[in-house]
Amino acid sequence: MENQELDYQIATSLEYIQKLGTAIRQKLVGKLLISCFSQNKDELILGFGDKDGDFWIKANFDSDIALMCFPNNFIRAKKNTIELFREIKNTKVVSLDQHQNERSFHLSFENNFQLFFKLHGKNSNFILFDNFKLVDVFRNNLQRDFNIDIISYIIDNEKFIVPTLLENYTNFYNNYVSNYYLNKEKKQALTMLSNKINATQKYIQTASEKLLTLETTTNYQQIADILMANLHLDTPTKESIELYNFYTDSQICIKLKSNISISKNAENYYRKSKNQKIELLKIAETIEKKKIELQKLQSQKIEIEQTNDVKINRKLIETNKILIPKQKLQITLPYTEVEFENYKIWIGKNAQQNDILTLKFAHKDDLWLHAKDCPGSHVVVKNQSGKNYPKSVLDKAAEIAAWYSKKRNEGLVSVIVTPKKFVRKIKGAAPGSVVVEQEKILLVKPQNY
Repeated sequence: MENQELDYQIATSLEYIQKLGTAIRQKLVGKLLISCFSQNKDELILGFGDKDGDFWIKANFDSDIALMCFPNNFIRAKKNTIELFREIKNTKVVSLDQHQNERSFHLSFENNFQLFFKLHGKNSNFILFDNFKLVDVFRNNLQRDFNIDIISYIIDNEKFIVPTLLENYTNFYNNYVSNYYLNKEKKQALTMLSNKINATQKYIQTASEKLLTLETTTNYQQIADILMANLHLDTPTKESIELYNFYTDSQICIKLKSNISISKNAENYYRKSKNQKIELLKIAETIEKKKIELQKLQSQKIEIEQTNDVKINRKLIETNKILIPKQKLQITLPYTEVEFENYKIWIGKNAQQNDILTLKFAHKDDLWLHAKDCPGSHVVVKNQSGKNYPKSVLDKAAEIAAWYSKKRNEGLVSVIVTPKKFVRKIKGAAPGSVVVEQEKILLVKPQNY
């Protein structure tokens, strides 16, 4: 398979992922994780380094893509990025263990952390464990991943020697992803252009029909002239009058305003005639503009159809201002942040967000609080390196935890206080439900921040 041309099925197969794990092991063991962040939805960037150089992993877990590549370098965007897996930053990789008959492997770090690479197609994910206990999940919409037991996977480090595998895999990734996004973005652009073309054609047709109707119907100028030729008639008492139409050599029935003279009725029609001419001119001008716009849209569509390069396609989309919805990194914080005496206090928003706050955002050395024996928000006080938590900060955080619980209206509330590293999630537990291995109790009066 080393010399076989890659396709998506081969690139995501069990055998190839096992080979990939071996190749990554040779590159990573002994290196520090120096960077871990996301700047696009479902994309994770891992940067490793030591004195021998850097090694980058870029994972794209889009719903239709589950691939990694290994660029020689990576330039991080200046904004719209989010740090992830802070617990293992600047920590050394000590081993890479592959899983028997599984499209997965995990990195083991110093301080007994494990980063699980789950390469299961559209369900691919990264999961962080601390001493084999789950603490963080990259794609938290995959609820089953919160129950993964890494210990149940059998280690099988079969050796494969494929010198060019990472380079070949990266080339395949670049070509596959480029074609994927080219086709996806072309389809979106062509759909939008087709919609605009259809709307423009419909407008031209409707406006042309209206113009023809206005031009072929007896116009207000002629009606006014006919009335002026009959000024000798008395002031009308009816709402219409039948007169000779010398333009068509026939009789015409003209609507009138009763109780005003023939000349005044003629003036009204001359005024309508003036407005009618302006309307006809504007409709004609708009039709011409729409025809020019239609030609432009049709030319843009042909350009997009003939494009086979994703960069050129994106340039055309940008230049022609074709509005394509962009998939941006959604950074929705699962907590409300308040500050007290220069300490940040995070308050979970609901049961599901409590899980994300505690498992994904809180650091192991942060302080974790929760009202004892009742539903409520998880509260986290951010650790400041080298400092002890002041009693006033502990009391305030406990008061907040009591306030954001079902015991808010009680006089005094017992609140659990413990380092976050002693809080864990057990398999099958309800959202927001955790186990606390060590705890202290503070008795406080519920108060909001």
